[in-house]
Amino acid sequence: MNQNQRISLQSAFVLHSRPYRESSLLLDLFSCDYGRIALVARGARKNRSGLHGILQPFRPLRVSWSGKTDLHTLTAAEPIPPGICLQGRNLYCGLYLNELLAYFLHRHDPHEALFSHYTAALVALSRPGATEETLRYFELALLDEIGFGLQIEQESESGNTIRPDRRYNYRIGQGLVLATSPVGGVSGSTLINLTQRKLNGSVQLSEAKRMMRAVIDHHLTGKPLRSRSLFRPKNQGHQ
Repeated sequence: MNQNQRISLQSAFVLHSRPYRESSLLLDLFSCDYGRIALVARGARKNRSGLHGILQPFRPLRVSWSGKTDLHTLTAAEPIPPGICLQGRNLYCGLYLNELLAYFLHRHDPHEALFSHYTAALVALSRPGATEETLRYFELALLDEIGFGLQIEQESESGNTIRPDRRYNYRIGQGLVLATSPVGGVSGSTLINLTQRKLNGSVQLSEAKRMMRAVIDHHLTGKPLRSRSLFRPKNQGHQ
C-alpha cells in the first residue's frame, strides 16, 4: 500500500506494542475499517507525550494516522469511554484473542463484522462469568470471517440435519460425520447450541473447546500461541 493516507478518528484496538528506537512504539492495531495496520507512535514512551498510558491493549481508541508506506505514523489517539478492563484469567483470554487476530488476519484486510465480534467479546470478558462461551463464539466468528468457517449444521455425506441425540466427529476439509463410538467426538446438542450461541453446561463447553482447538491448531500449522502457556498451572508442564 503506497498511496498517501490520512485517516482520522478510526475506531481501533492495540493488539501489540513494542519499543522502537529511543522513545517511540511500534504498534499492531486492529481497526474497524482498515483491518490490521502497523503504526509507529513517535515519542510515545516519553512521559510528557501522554500516549504511553493510552496505547494499551483492550482499550477502545479513536486513532488517526498518515503515511505512504505500510508503516504509517500515528498522528493522534484518544480513548473511547467508558473503557474496558480485563483482570485475572480474563486478561489472559484477551491476550489469546489478540494472538488469534495477529496470526490469522492479513494487514489492510478490513473485517468490520469481526471488529464488532471482538469488541463484544472484550466487553463480555470484562464481566463475571461466561468466559469459555465468549472464547468459543469468537473463535467461530473468526474462522467464518477468514474463510475457514465450520460446516456443523448438517452431516457432510448424507446432508441430514444434525440431531441433538447423536454424536459426530468433525473432519477438517470434509465436515461432520457420524461417530462410530459413543466415546469422544461431539454431541449434536453441543453443535446446535454452538451455532446458536447457546452453549450450556460443562460438558458442552468441554466438547466445543476440544473441537475448536483442533480446528484452530490445524490452521496454525504448528505455530505456538504464547497466551496458552499463561493458563497452565505453575506445577504443570503442558496444558
